[in-house]
This record gives sequence, structure tokens and C-alpha cells, in this order.
Amino acid sequence: MKHVFSSVYSKYADKIKSITEAKDKERETEFEIQESLGIERIDSTNYQKLYNGTWLVQIYSPWCPYSLHFQKTWKDVVKDVKKINELLLSGKMSLDENEKKSSESTDNSIVEKDKKEEELKIKKRLIIKDLKFAQINAYESVDVSALLEVKEFPTIKVLHKGNAVTYTNSTSYKKLVKFAVEDWMNQEWYNRLPKSPSKLYQTQLKISLTLNKILV
Repeated sequence: MKHVFSSVYSKYADKIKSITEAKDKERETEFEIQESLGIERIDSTNYQKLYNGTWLVQIYSPWCPYSLHFQKTWKDVVKDVKKINELLLSGKMSLDENEKKSSESTDNSIVEKDKKEEELKIKKRLIIKDLKFAQINAYESVDVSALLEVKEFPTIKVLHKGNAVTYTNSTSYKKLVKFAVEDWMNQEWYNRLPKSPSKLYQTQLKISLTLNKILV
């Protein structure tokens, strides 16, 4: 009887292990960095890059279902932001035109806004020209995530010369594209990145991520 129970247990244990490994492999594929999109992996060894230039960054937890479901949207956002940047730089699209299209497609109404001065448009185009893309695995880089004061997953931020603007809307594709192209530049507030993360915040985040993994 003991032998039969052991055999059945072993059989189901192997089956569960096989299913778990398959899911882990699927998860890894979803979060895989796509170099063709120009997305860079940021971790504890190269996070200093974030203090220079302009970055659109996704911080995710590999065990978070929301992060997992967001990956297709994230890749689509990166693709289209790159396309819009090319159109803006070539002069085939202006920031006002892009804003109008986004407003019409999102709200189905024409949103009137004051015209921006030409100098501001040029400045924005130059900023967008140098926009880079990155993603951070919070579970592997708790210190970097704590530095960015991440509170939920996925978190989207624009970092410009060491200043951080956090996206606080829904993970809607259209709203994210609009945020990446221009909305973040209209924010009246931002957070200055500290030189090092808070040890307390880092510990809290580590506990949260560990619990997240256990509960999945």
C-alpha cells in the first residue's frame, strides 16, 4: 500500500513539476528582452545610465500577473513611440497633430488646446529624439526598483536627466503612447532620483516581492 501511494505521489509530483516548468518558460519568454526593439535591460550593474538622457522605463515583477499581461502592450507602445518619434523628427507629424489624433481616438471629441511656442516644440523634439527604452526586473534588481520608489507592478516611468515622472493612469495603450511622447513633459512635478535607495524601502520591497512569488 505504501509503495502504491509513493508511486502515485511521485507520478503527480512529476506532472506538477512539468506544468510549473512549462509556465516558468512561458513567463520567461514574455519578459524576454527584444533587442530589435531597442529595449535595454537595466540592473544593479548599469543603473547609473538612468541619470543621463531620457528613458521610458518599465519596472515589473516576473511573478505578477498584471506585469505578465502587460508585456504585449509594452512592446506595442515601444514600437509605436519609435515610429512617432521618426515622424516627428522628419517633420511629417507635429506634436499638435499627434495630440489631436490621440485625443480624438481616446475621447472621440476635439480637444482645444493653446498653440505651443515654436521654441518649446523644438526642445520637445530634441528630447524625444534621444528617448531610450529600458525594463527592470524588480525581483532581480530590488535595489534599483527601490531607488525608483516602485510601489506596484508594472510601473512605467520617464526618467529625464535624473528626474523621474511616474505614469499614474491605466495601462491603456493609447494613453501610454501619449504619455511617452509628450504628456510627461507637461507634468508640473517630478521626483529627483536619489544617489542610493533607502534601506528600509529596499527591505519592504524585497518582502513584498517574495510574498508575491509565494502566492503565485
